[in-house]
Amino acid sequence: MVVFQDTPRPGFDVPECLVRHFRNVGECSFPKRSAVDESFAARERNALDHLDRATYLTLNDHICPGGACPAMADGLVRYEDEHHISKQFSESLAPVLSVELARVPRSSLVGRALAGRGSQ
Repeated sequence: MVVFQDTPRPGFDVPECLVRHFRNVGECSFPKRSAVDESFAARERNALDHLDRATYLTLNDHICPGGACPAMADGLVRYEDEHHISKQFSESLAPVLSVELARVPRSSLVGRALAGRGSQ
């Protein structure tokens, strides 16, 4: 089982902010430290410590490099609202996700669907 840490929450509608600040989209960036609930993440990690074959992953360092979360980068609007990352941005994270999943122990990735195939 793989559990992902929640993505940073800007706390405001990102596209709306980008429209208001189209000449300076940097105005819509926000700090990672205020957008991530680290105490909740710690509780999630603690709960997973008690489960076999469980891995906790986060892409938040890629979403907010250097501690700043850009609302727009590389021509991509990163959020579709006040919390959800955009489809285009999520697709751009696929290579990073692939690398992170390659590091996950195989036992965490084999779930019931795959384990049950041998009994058919």
